[in-house]
Amino acid sequence: MQFHSLSLADHGFQVSLVGFPGTDLPVALKAHPFIEIHHLPTLDFIRGLPFLLMAPLKLSFQIFNLFYLFLVVLPKMKFILIQNPPAIPTLLVVQLVALLTGAKIIIDWHNLAYSILALR
Repeated sequence: MQFHSLSLADHGFQVSLVGFPGTDLPVALKAHPFIEIHHLPTLDFIRGLPFLLMAPLKLSFQIFNLFYLFLVVLPKMKFILIQNPPAIPTLLVVQLVALLTGAKIIIDWHNLAYSILALR
């Protein structure tokens, strides 16, 4: 997604790059005048909870924050480029946002199931 973002920005598109904080981004992305970087908040304090409690909390938190970001924080978009996987909950939220705003969805599909399952 970093290369897609940089290429689009180099061609004059305003890019809002959304993701979780963590790995430092290349300077070319951070310094580009057409790229805004938005970090999604995390719920680090729930890591010790049992999965049946943690999963619904984390999913609800991510859904709320994605909707808030797409519908309130970011400017209206013509296109939403999404990397898949992960699809949950991002793909569902993006589909709903696209329906509400008229944006077109472009999916950068990475079929990791093949390598994970070692299918031949």
